[in-house]
This record gives sequence, C-alpha cells and structure tokens, in this order.
Amino acid sequence: MTRVLLVDDEPVFLQKTAELLENEEMDVVTARTLDEAEEKIRDAAPDAIVSDVLFLPERPGVLKQGDDWLIELKERGIEAVLVVLTGQDGRIHRRDRLNALDIPILRKGPSGTERLKTELPRRLYESQLMVARRARFYGPLIDQARELMKRWLRARAKSQGGMIAVGDRILTPEEALREIDSDSEYGQDLIRVAQVYMTTRLGDDSK
Repeated sequence: MTRVLLVDDEPVFLQKTAELLENEEMDVVTARTLDEAEEKIRDAAPDAIVSDVLFLPERPGVLKQGDDWLIELKERGIEAVLVVLTGQDGRIHRRDRLNALDIPILRKGPSGTERLKTELPRRLYESQLMVARRARFYGPLIDQARELMKRWLRARAKSQGGMIAVGDRILTPEEALREIDSDSEYGQDLIRVAQVYMTTRLGDDSK
C-alpha cells in the first residue's frame, strides 16, 4: 500500500485530506511541524510527501518556509514523490526552483484535492518505473564493474605493479582484492571507480 506523509499546521485540513487519501486506499501519516515530518520520514519511509509551503513550525519558536524544506529534501536525494498543496500559491517564493525540480504545485480546495487523487498515483507510477529501470541497468553494471576491477587487480599483482591509493589508504593489489571480496567501504570505492570507467565508455560508444 502506498504511504503518504501529509505536512501542514492546520489539524482540520490534515484530517480531511488524510481521510480523502485513505478512501483511495493509501496509508497516510501526518505531521504538523517539520521536526515531526523529518521523524516520520525516518520511521515511516513514505512513498510521497505532500506539504504546504507557507511558514511551517520547524520546532517551537522557529518557522521555516515549506518550499525551502521540500527543495532541501530533493537535494538530499529523498526518493519520495514530492507535492505542494497550499492555499496561497501566490506567496510561494521559490516557484521557479520547484518547477525546475518537477515538484507540482496544487491549490487547497475541492479541485486541488481531486487533482491530488490523480496526480499522486501517476507520479508514483513514474517514480517506481524509474527505480525499476535503474535497477535493471545498474544491478548488472555493479557486478560487471566488480569483475572488471578484480581482473585489473589480478593482472597488476601478476605483473608486480605498484601500490594503489584507495581513499586514505595505500594498498597492494592483493589487499585491494581482499577489500572487494569482503565488500568493505574501500572495496565499494574501487567498484565505483570501475563503474565510472564503464559508464564513460558506454557514453563514448553511444556517440
């Protein structure tokens, strides 16, 4: 079931909108402050976040613009679908940035809530499709990158090649191989190097 986080400081609006989405077979959690919303993101892992963009309480005595918060979520790499639902869209001070990040802006009221019922499923489907495509592409690529790096390290060890810098460590090829096999942080760094090489080659080949 799709889980939606609603963020607004108006309790009546939260209740009515939650009921509307629950009637659409969505699991709804709510938050009235940004601190509470961040906690719900950590604990409930919502698929979508619907938030007002006027000044919202971040914590007692501190207010924050809601569109700033949504933009921060996007820039932090939060994969949930983000939607603005506000009663005063004329007061959105970062509209251009929201549009650039493809965060839709809906107005509170019957037309906005009806559109929300169709907009959320559509955007969730597109998001899930993107994740599936990414998994199909990068899943095999990670395996290929691991094997590519291991082959290079074995060849370097056989030819008695020099040491290898990995993060803050200097390793022999044999030590680097062990790091990959143990799936350590340093091993992951080596695999990422091979991934960058492979994706660069794929880009060159497609030209």
